[in-house]
Amino acid sequence: MSKIISISITTTEQAVTLNATYQYVWLRNMGENDCLLSNHSGIVAGGDDVMTVKAGESGRISTSGRAVYVKAVSGTSTGEIHAQNFSDAPFKELAKGGESGGFTRTVLYDSGGYDRYAPFQTDVPLLDNLSNYDFILVCVGTDGDNARLGKYECDSAVFDVQLILRNDYNAHYAGYSTRWLDIHFTDTTFNIMNSDTPSESSSLKPCVYFLFGYKF
Repeated sequence: MSKIISISITTTEQAVTLNATYQYVWLRNMGENDCLLSNHSGIVAGGDDVMTVKAGESGRISTSGRAVYVKAVSGTSTGEIHAQNFSDAPFKELAKGGESGGFTRTVLYDSGGYDRYAPFQTDVPLLDNLSNYDFILVCVGTDGDNARLGKYECDSAVFDVQLILRNDYNAHYAGYSTRWLDIHFTDTTFNIMNSDTPSESSSLKPCVYFLFGYKF
Protein backbone atom coordinates (compact mmCIF):
# COMPACT_ATOMS: atom_id res chain seq x y z
CA MET A 1 0.00 0.00 0.00
CA SER A 2 1.31 3.45 -0.89
CA LYS A 3 0.10 7.02 -1.25
CA ILE A 4 1.36 9.65 -3.72
CA ILE A 5 0.67 13.36 -3.15
CA SER A 6 1.77 16.12 -5.54
CA ILE A 7 2.68 19.33 -3.72
CA SER A 8 3.83 22.91 -4.31
CA ILE A 9 6.57 23.87 -1.86
CA THR A 10 7.39 27.34 -0.51
CA THR A 11 9.54 28.70 2.31
CA THR A 12 6.47 28.50 4.57
CA GLU A 13 6.42 25.15 6.35
CA GLN A 14 3.42 23.01 5.43
CA ALA A 15 2.01 19.85 6.92
CA VAL A 16 1.19 17.11 4.40
CA THR A 17 -1.57 14.91 5.82
CA LEU A 18 -1.50 11.21 4.93
CA ASN A 19 -4.52 8.94 4.66
CA ALA A 20 -3.01 6.29 6.95
CA THR A 21 0.05 5.57 9.08
CA TYR A 22 3.10 4.68 6.99
CA GLN A 23 6.63 3.63 7.93
CA TYR A 24 8.45 5.64 5.26
CA VAL A 25 7.94 8.83 3.29
CA TRP A 26 9.96 9.83 0.22
CA LEU A 27 10.11 13.35 -1.18
CA ARG A 28 10.90 13.62 -4.87
CA ASN A 29 12.06 17.21 -5.41
CA MET A 30 11.30 18.10 -9.02
CA GLY A 31 11.95 21.84 -8.72
CA GLU A 32 15.03 24.05 -8.83
CA ASN A 33 15.43 24.78 -5.10
CA ASP A 34 16.49 22.60 -2.17
CA CYS A 35 13.78 21.46 0.25
CA LEU A 36 13.56 20.23 3.84
CA LEU A 37 11.52 17.18 4.89
CA SER A 38 10.80 16.00 8.44
CA ASN A 39 8.43 13.92 10.56
CA HIS A 40 7.91 16.84 12.96
CA SER A 41 7.02 20.53 12.72
CA GLY A 42 9.38 23.44 13.34
CA ILE A 43 11.92 22.17 10.81
CA VAL A 44 15.27 23.89 10.30
CA ALA A 45 18.22 22.88 8.13
CA GLY A 46 20.60 20.63 10.06
CA GLY A 47 18.01 19.89 12.77
CA ASP A 48 17.26 16.48 14.22
CA ASP A 49 15.29 14.22 11.86
CA VAL A 50 15.37 16.87 9.12
CA MET A 51 16.35 15.73 5.62
CA THR A 52 17.71 18.17 3.05
CA VAL A 53 16.50 17.09 -0.39
CA LYS A 54 18.51 18.80 -3.11
CA ALA A 55 16.89 20.14 -6.27
CA GLY A 56 16.25 17.28 -8.69
CA GLU A 57 16.94 14.61 -6.07
CA SER A 58 14.96 12.46 -3.65
CA GLY A 59 15.20 11.59 0.02
CA ARG A 60 13.49 9.37 2.56
CA ILE A 61 12.53 9.67 6.22
CA SER A 62 10.99 7.25 8.70
CA THR A 63 7.68 8.22 10.23
CA SER A 64 4.98 6.65 12.39
CA GLY A 65 2.38 9.39 12.13
CA ARG A 66 -0.13 10.64 9.61
CA ALA A 67 1.66 13.83 8.60
CA VAL A 68 5.04 14.99 7.36
CA TYR A 69 6.37 18.52 7.10
CA VAL A 70 8.10 20.18 4.18
CA LYS A 71 9.37 23.58 3.08
CA ALA A 72 11.74 25.10 0.53
CA VAL A 73 15.10 26.45 1.66
CA SER A 74 14.57 29.39 -0.69
CA GLY A 75 12.14 30.29 -3.45
CA THR A 76 9.64 27.65 -4.50
CA SER A 77 9.70 24.07 -5.71
CA THR A 78 7.39 21.25 -6.72
CA GLY A 79 7.50 17.65 -5.65
CA GLU A 80 5.83 14.37 -4.87
CA ILE A 81 5.32 12.80 -1.46
CA HIS A 82 5.42 8.98 -1.64
CA ALA A 83 4.18 7.36 1.59
CA GLN A 84 4.70 3.60 1.87
CA ASN A 85 5.56 0.67 4.13
CA PHE A 86 8.68 -0.51 2.28
CA SER A 87 12.06 1.25 2.27
CA ASP A 88 13.01 0.99 -1.42
CA ALA A 89 12.70 4.07 -3.61
CA PRO A 90 9.33 3.98 -5.41
CA PHE A 91 10.71 5.46 -8.61
CA LYS A 92 13.67 5.14 -10.95
CA GLU A 93 15.93 7.94 -12.14
CA LEU A 94 16.78 7.51 -15.81
CA ALA A 95 20.40 6.96 -16.73
CA LYS A 96 21.99 9.96 -18.43
CA GLY A 97 23.64 10.25 -21.81
CA GLY A 98 20.99 8.23 -23.61
CA GLU A 99 22.04 4.98 -21.99
CA SER A 100 19.50 2.25 -21.39
CA GLY A 101 18.48 1.12 -17.94
CA GLY A 102 18.07 3.17 -14.78
CA PHE A 103 19.13 3.60 -11.18
CA THR A 104 18.06 5.11 -7.90
CA ARG A 105 20.17 7.78 -6.21
CA THR A 106 19.51 8.26 -2.51
CA VAL A 107 20.98 10.66 0.04
CA LEU A 108 22.54 8.59 2.84
CA TYR A 109 24.18 11.48 4.71
CA ASP A 110 24.08 15.27 4.43
CA SER A 111 26.16 17.45 6.76
CA GLY A 112 23.64 20.27 6.35
CA GLY A 113 25.92 22.92 4.85
CA TYR A 114 29.34 23.72 3.41
CA ASP A 115 30.35 25.18 6.79
CA ARG A 116 29.87 21.89 8.69
CA TYR A 117 31.08 18.34 8.15
CA ALA A 118 30.80 14.81 9.53
CA PRO A 119 32.57 14.38 12.89
CA PHE A 120 35.84 12.46 13.05
CA GLN A 121 36.25 9.16 14.93
CA THR A 122 32.50 8.96 15.57
CA ASP A 123 29.91 6.43 14.42
CA VAL A 124 27.64 8.55 12.24
CA PRO A 125 24.24 7.01 11.35
CA LEU A 126 23.28 6.54 7.71
CA LEU A 127 19.78 7.39 6.52
CA ASP A 128 19.32 3.91 5.04
CA ASN A 129 21.00 0.51 5.20
CA LEU A 130 24.11 0.44 3.03
CA SER A 131 23.34 -3.11 1.89
CA ASN A 132 20.37 -1.74 -0.07
CA TYR A 133 22.80 -0.22 -2.61
CA ASP A 134 25.44 -1.30 -5.11
CA PHE A 135 27.81 1.68 -4.93
CA ILE A 136 28.23 4.76 -2.79
CA LEU A 137 29.64 8.16 -3.68
CA VAL A 138 31.45 10.09 -0.94
CA CYS A 139 31.80 13.87 -1.36
CA VAL A 140 35.03 15.03 0.30
CA GLY A 141 36.25 18.59 0.83
CA THR A 142 38.08 20.67 3.42
CA ASP A 143 36.83 23.19 5.95
CA GLY A 144 39.57 25.60 4.94
CA ASP A 145 38.71 25.57 1.22
CA ASN A 146 34.96 25.81 1.84
CA ALA A 147 35.34 28.72 4.28
CA ARG A 148 37.63 30.56 1.85
CA LEU A 149 35.22 30.17 -1.09
CA GLY A 150 31.95 30.39 0.83
CA LYS A 151 30.59 27.30 -0.94
CA TYR A 152 31.24 23.58 -1.42
CA GLU A 153 34.64 22.74 -2.91
CA CYS A 154 34.43 18.95 -3.04
CA ASP A 155 35.98 15.93 -4.70
CA SER A 156 34.19 12.58 -5.05
CA ALA A 157 35.17 8.97 -4.40
CA VAL A 158 33.12 5.92 -5.45
CA PHE A 159 33.22 2.60 -3.57
CA ASP A 160 31.69 -0.84 -4.11
CA VAL A 161 29.31 -1.59 -1.23
CA GLN A 162 30.05 -5.30 -0.96
CA LEU A 163 33.74 -4.48 -0.59
CA ILE A 164 33.45 -1.71 2.00
CA LEU A 165 31.07 -3.79 4.14
CA ARG A 166 33.82 -6.35 4.77
CA ASN A 167 35.01 -6.15 8.39
CA ASP A 168 38.65 -6.16 7.25
CA TYR A 169 38.29 -3.24 4.83
CA ASN A 170 38.38 0.56 5.15
CA ALA A 171 37.54 2.95 2.31
CA HIS A 172 40.61 5.09 1.55
CA TYR A 173 40.61 8.53 -0.10
CA ALA A 174 43.76 10.29 -1.32
CA GLY A 175 43.37 13.84 -2.61
CA TYR A 176 45.39 16.90 -3.48
CA SER A 177 48.94 17.11 -2.09
CA THR A 178 49.19 14.93 1.04
CA ARG A 179 45.49 14.92 1.93
CA TRP A 180 43.97 11.54 2.81
CA LEU A 181 41.35 9.86 4.99
CA ASP A 182 40.13 6.36 5.93
CA ILE A 183 36.46 5.54 6.52
CA HIS A 184 35.09 2.38 8.10
CA PHE A 185 31.52 1.42 7.19
CA THR A 186 28.93 -0.83 8.76
CA ASP A 187 25.49 -1.43 7.28
CA THR A 188 24.07 1.48 9.30
CA THR A 189 27.00 3.80 10.13
CA PHE A 190 30.25 5.31 8.89
CA ASN A 191 33.27 6.38 10.92
CA ILE A 192 36.12 8.62 9.70
CA MET A 193 38.90 6.73 11.43
CA ASN A 194 41.77 8.92 10.22
CA SER A 195 42.14 12.17 8.29
CA ASP A 196 45.33 14.12 7.77
CA THR A 197 47.43 16.35 5.54
CA PRO A 198 50.94 16.31 7.05
CA SER A 199 52.39 19.11 4.92
CA GLU A 200 49.46 21.55 5.15
CA SER A 201 47.31 23.38 7.69
CA SER A 202 44.99 21.22 9.78
CA SER A 203 42.05 23.15 8.28
CA LEU A 204 42.81 21.34 5.01
CA LYS A 205 42.27 17.83 6.38
CA PRO A 206 39.69 15.99 4.23
CA CYS A 207 36.12 16.11 5.56
CA VAL A 208 32.93 14.33 4.48
CA TYR A 209 29.91 16.42 3.46
CA PHE A 210 27.60 14.03 1.55
CA LEU A 211 27.09 10.31 0.96
CA PHE A 212 24.87 9.02 -1.88
CA GLY A 213 23.74 5.45 -2.46
CA TYR A 214 23.23 4.09 -6.01
CA LYS A 215 21.09 1.05 -6.80
CA PHE A 216 21.12 -0.28 -10.36
